[in-house]
Amino acid sequence: MAERYKRYVKSVPAATATTVYTAPDDGETTPGAAESVIIGFLVASTSTEAGEVTVQHTNYYDASTVKIMDTIPLPADTSVDLIPGKLVLQHAGNNASPAVMTGDSLQITSSKTCDVFISVVERV
Repeated sequence: MAERYKRYVKSVPAATATTVYTAPDDGETTPGAAESVIIGFLVASTSTEAGEVTVQHTNYYDASTVKIMDTIPLPADTSVDLIPGKLVLQHAGNNASPAVMTGDSLQITSSKTCDVFISVVERV
């Protein structure tokens, strides 16, 4: 099993749920199961006004959603480390018949504009 270290950067408009990361497949010619570990999740305000951030996770298996954090304060012109620990996301077959390969995803909604910087170890 190989690992690759990657980063993802995404601008998030105000009041719009935006997918900032989706766990990828194993990178082979045929889609396969894989895991990703979020090792850093920084949100930087690009607004001169304070706002709030909500992060939601969508499960690859059944598309259910859960809030990881809700209405976290985001001060103006600063950044917040949202996930100081590790967060494992998966890419595998879902609950459809026949199963379809899909990945967990993270969405962020911010009351003000912001940028997201995510550091990931993808195990493929």
